[in-house]
Amino acid sequence: AVVSTQSKQWYQRRVHGDNWPVYTQRCTGMGVHDIIPPSLLAKEVKQPFLLVKLRVKQKDVDFSLEKIVLRAGTEADFKAYAAEWEKEGIECALMGDGHLVHTPQEKKILILSRQGDSHKVTFKVLMDGFPDYHLQWRDG
Repeated sequence: AVVSTQSKQWYQRRVHGDNWPVYTQRCTGMGVHDIIPPSLLAKEVKQPFLLVKLRVKQKDVDFSLEKIVLRAGTEADFKAYAAEWEKEGIECALMGDGHLVHTPQEKKILILSRQGDSHKVTFKVLMDGFPDYHLQWRDG
């Protein structure tokens, strides 16, 4: 059966609430279509995250498409993600890691990571995905 985009969005809102943004073309754990998978912020506990740069070489041209994504997990989990992406012909690089604390009732996300360029990129990715949220970064 063919499911319309509106039906998928309705389902995601039904499962995750009206304030849950719809990002994905498909909801997969390791998919490249979702920049911030819903599972990353589904729990209201401190969760480890990875900041990853994905690069897909385009056919018949001399350039690649890049995307920066957030994934749940630790550096050890990155190896599993990397193996899956490499099977699909996608290059990946770990840019940073840390923890997220999501408080949906207050529309707050606390980013705990080491100081450096990667925490700024994490902040931007989350700000783009959650423009109506209050984001805060702390060294951690």
